[in-house]
Amino acid sequence: IHSTKMFDYSDYIKWEETRMRDSHLLHFNPLIPGVEERFQSKFSSINGGDWARVEETEEKFGGWLESKMVVGYQDLYNLASQMGSMLTAWRGRLKQCHGDWSKKQIRTLLTARKVTRKDDSGELDDEKGLGQDMDSSVLEDKTGGLSWWFTQFVGAKETEISVEDRMSYSVGRGMLVFGSLDSLAQLDREIYGVKNLVQKFLICVLSSSLPVSLPYPVLLSLSKLICSSGGGARVGWAGRERGSQLVESKYVNMVYLAVLDIYNVVLEIMFKH
Repeated sequence: IHSTKMFDYSDYIKWEETRMRDSHLLHFNPLIPGVEERFQSKFSSINGGDWARVEETEEKFGGWLESKMVVGYQDLYNLASQMGSMLTAWRGRLKQCHGDWSKKQIRTLLTARKVTRKDDSGELDDEKGLGQDMDSSVLEDKTGGLSWWFTQFVGAKETEISVEDRMSYSVGRGMLVFGSLDSLAQLDREIYGVKNLVQKFLICVLSSSLPVSLPYPVLLSLSKLICSSGGGARVGWAGRERGSQLVESKYVNMVYLAVLDIYNVVLEIMFKH
């Protein structure tokens, strides 16, 4: 976007609010699969890795499973756990603001963020609250008002606001994006389901590897202990054949990248402009 050259957007986009009570969540650095690989453009949450690239990596570049394009079950568990912590923290902000999910309250909370933008002459307009020109169609848009958000952020630069105002703004922005308390609860369940998937995988590995049979509650406790300590990184794959492992890795990648997309959205809501 050429107009972003009006401001120093390199640092502006990277900026994160580190003064929040829950800013310790920013210490987490998610693994970005394929970030240093030549085939990253063919890598998404839709396919988990293009099959042509998988084949080429297998034949010419030392193996797909050995590349940086692949994440494991432990990486998936770590990301899902962080997502759960972030959603819990946002709920805490919601409670602090007495969020009622009403359109009036969302509009009010969004005005906490003030921006300036360049007019046609290149001069800065007066600062304006983000929610001041929001009409009801934005609040009812099932896409979260994406077109409206785009017009609000392109060519605009946020003015300095307090930590308290940013917290309020993040609640209003979150309510607009999540849509409802039911939708947020559904997201919670999906994230829990991802963690549960990893734990079930470890239970299967443990039950087939241990010399004695253990009760399910014991296996569940062991799987949670392994995941929380990072020990799942040493487990590998459920499949024993190379072909099965390649397919398995693609599905794990797909789930991971889907969660990573959501993680980046929640990170934006809670800690960025």
